[in-house]
Amino acid sequence: MPRKKSQKLWWKLKRGVELGAGVGDMLRRVLAAHHPALASFQLELLFKPDAKGPKPAIGTASKSSPRELLLSGIDGFITVSWAWWEKADTDHKEALLDHKLSHFDYHEKSGQLVLRPHDVEEFITVWKRRGPWTESLEQAERAIQPRLPMGRIDGESRHTATGAVEAAANA
Repeated sequence: MPRKKSQKLWWKLKRGVELGAGVGDMLRRVLAAHHPALASFQLELLFKPDAKGPKPAIGTASKSSPRELLLSGIDGFITVSWAWWEKADTDHKEALLDHKLSHFDYHEKSGQLVLRPHDVEEFITVWKRRGPWTESLEQAERAIQPRLPMGRIDGESRHTATGAVEAAANA
């Protein structure tokens, strides 16, 4: 019987620990530094062969199903594109792990691991047209302002994902 698409991927996944101690050390370091509330949960870093599609996700965070938790003892998974990981520098790898770990949260009443959405959900084009029209967008602007050149956004200068300022050299 042919396998379903979702069934094909699992055997291509690699555990982070299989790829060397440095990968697991990095996850533990980011976890301890920025997500200590998650220390009691078993989180596993997995790598998939490649991210595909027009705007592929370089990583995902998922909570284990009750069956996965029962069989593996693992509470949650972070799955990352191996192709992206190989090209990324340490700062970007740690930023991705920090981001994915931020999707996990500790629910105090139940003691369970829960998933949380992004703090900000918006289209850049709407944000440009309308400005910070929600409280979460206002919070995002206040958080990002100190990281921008001259403390503001303008048409000439902008930060890239690496933190470098573009167009300033052409001014």
